[in-house]
Amino acid sequence: MPIDTTKSLEIRLSPLKYLRLGLGGALLTGVCLAEASGDIPVGSMFPGEFWGYANPLWWVVVFGVLFFGGATLTIFWRALTVRRPVIVLSPEGLLDYRIASTPIPWTAIRRISTWSFRRSNAMVLQIDPEVEAKLPLTRTIRWTSGANAWLGADGLCVMATGLQLTYSDLLDATTANLKAAHPDAG
Repeated sequence: MPIDTTKSLEIRLSPLKYLRLGLGGALLTGVCLAEASGDIPVGSMFPGEFWGYANPLWWVVVFGVLFFGGATLTIFWRALTVRRPVIVLSPEGLLDYRIASTPIPWTAIRRISTWSFRRSNAMVLQIDPEVEAKLPLTRTIRWTSGANAWLGADGLCVMATGLQLTYSDLLDATTANLKAAHPDAG
């Protein structure tokens, strides 16, 4: 895909991709809910054990209901309400509303790398610490950055999941904009 770094590129959610994510989340929520209610008990693997609040495995399943149920509701809510672009690549910087409400200047991005987990890729941005400290990061990013770093994604993660373009197209466009902003960089 040809990339014009003199213009802004707006990247939006893909309703079809988000619908698939939501259906997957609903399926996982349903399985956990059926398990928690005892309809398909894991407890049958442990004959004679009480299946309920006294069994620690039951609490894991309840956590699954809450986690997958919350994620599914969030996915459907975003699919129905998000009308603006999710990511904007402009000559000034990268704006990902899932990360911060203001753009990250290209001059503050020190490095871009790819982090892979299972079949998902994330673009990891190494940001100048002084600039990163001033960014109005979203609550989600503040809560998950430590876990991401522990898993090997130390930096701000930009995912293409649910977007209208592939990860490789997002990486190519971001890299082209970074190179345009830093023509002397390698």
